[in-house]
Amino acid sequence: MRAARALKMSESAGIGSKFRVITKRQVRYVGILSDVNEIEATLTLKQAKCYGTEDRKTENAVAARNKIYEFIEFNGSDLIDISPILNTNDEEFDPAIRNYQESDIN
Repeated sequence: MRAARALKMSESAGIGSKFRVITKRQVRYVGILSDVNEIEATLTLKQAKCYGTEDRKTENAVAARNKIYEFIEFNGSDLIDISPILNTNDEEFDPAIRNYQESDIN
C-alpha cells in the first residue's frame, strides 16, 4: 500500500521531472520520471544514473556506476524513497560558477 501511494504521488509530481529513488538495498538512482504504472506498481526513470549505496548503512555496498541507463524500471514495492529533485539555479547555488551551458542527454 505504501508503494502504491508513493507511486501515485510521484506521478502527480510530474512525468518528465527529475527524481531520486532509493531502493530497499539502499542504492540511489537519479533520472527523469518517464512512467508510473499503478496496475503493475512500477516506476520508470529514463536517462538514469546509479549512485550506489554511498554512505547509507547496508550489508552489501554497491559502487556507483559511471554510465547513464536509457531507462530503468523499478518495482514500486522495492523502493523506500521516491523524491522529486527541485531545480536549482547553479549560479545561485554556487557563486563560484560564472557561466554554464546545460547538456541534453538523448
